[in-house]
Order: sequence, then structure tokens, then C-alpha cells
Amino acid sequence: IGPALRLSDSGAAGIMLKGLYMDKDYKDYLRGWGGLAWTAWKLPRRATLRVEAELTQRDFTQSEDDGSDGTYGHVRLAPAILLGANLLSGSLGYQFANTDDADQSYDRLAATLRLRRPLPGRWRLHGEVFASVRKTLYDSPGAYSLSRRRDTEYALGASLERVFATPWPGVETCSLGLFYEYTKSLSNLDLYDYDRHLTGLRATVVF
Repeated sequence: IGPALRLSDSGAAGIMLKGLYMDKDYKDYLRGWGGLAWTAWKLPRRATLRVEAELTQRDFTQSEDDGSDGTYGHVRLAPAILLGANLLSGSLGYQFANTDDADQSYDRLAATLRLRRPLPGRWRLHGEVFASVRKTLYDSPGAYSLSRRRDTEYALGASLERVFATPWPGVETCSLGLFYEYTKSLSNLDLYDYDRHLTGLRATVVF
């Protein structure tokens, strides 16, 4: 929830108040509150730039103990450019977590590059591919180690979406599609090395 302001013909800004509540098994729950500020600008040659800054306070309670409370934040730059019918976008960001549990406290750098384009035919299909890298340095040394845990995650993915026009007032578009993501995690602690394949169905509504 929050207002957005038009700064000029090429710029806008806004703030959002955010709340979170998640009820889990065994009487666990996660709740949080915070805010996000953003600004977006149109640049020459059909390019845009969005900047976000977010800060949240989370309270995680477990049935056996008080869990891990903490402060989370991020700063993210998200440029995009339209090249003909192709949308090339990316993000570069810094995240941090300062919690009661050192295993959950970290500093993180992340970068993503995406390419989206409409596919030939009358079905209004769009295809997208992306690649990302995320480097995380934890405050804790991790299990069975005296050195601080350091993880690097590489991800590749693709999706295929059908875009629908809607007659509902206030709804610009909605889409339905399939996506696949592969993640490779490398850590200085072998315990945290893994490969992950994720396939899913995604629905999106734009107001």
C-alpha cells in the first residue's frame, strides 16, 4: 500500500508500506513489516531505469524457541531497453540481513539479465530466457568450519507465456505460462553445494 507520484513526463516515484504474515507447521509463524521506496525514469532510445530501496523487520517464532528476528534490506537497480520487439532487462542489487542467528545473517550481491520477445503466430505467446549470479557472505563460519561461509549461485531459466486481453476494468493484462529454472550452488563448505531443477506454472495479473 502506498502512493505514487509523477515527477515529470519521464519520471515517477513512490513509497510502499509492506506487511507479511506466514503461518507454518508446529505453531511456527513469520511476520514482518517495512517499507519500500522507488523511482523510475524513461531514458533515451526506449530505455528505462528503476531504483528500489527496501527495509523490513521480521519476527520469526518457532514452537521450541524464539526463532530468528532481524532486519532485512536491499538496494536494486533495474535497467531495461526495448530493441525492436525484444525487451532486454537486468538487475543489479545488494542485500543484507542482520538477525539474532548468525547463520541467517549475510551480505549478498546479485545480478540478472533477461531477454523477452513475442513469438510468431496468433497465440500471443512470449518467450523469455534469463541468467543470474548471486554471491553471499554469511556472518557465521557454518557447520564444521572455522572460515566464514561463502556461497555462489548460478541460475539459468526459460519460460513460455500466453498473454490474454481482459474485459475487466482496471486489469491491463493477464498471462499464464510454464517456466523452468536450473540452479548450481557452489560453497566453500561442501555441505551447501547443490543442484536444483525447478519447473512450475505461473499466472500473472497486471492492474
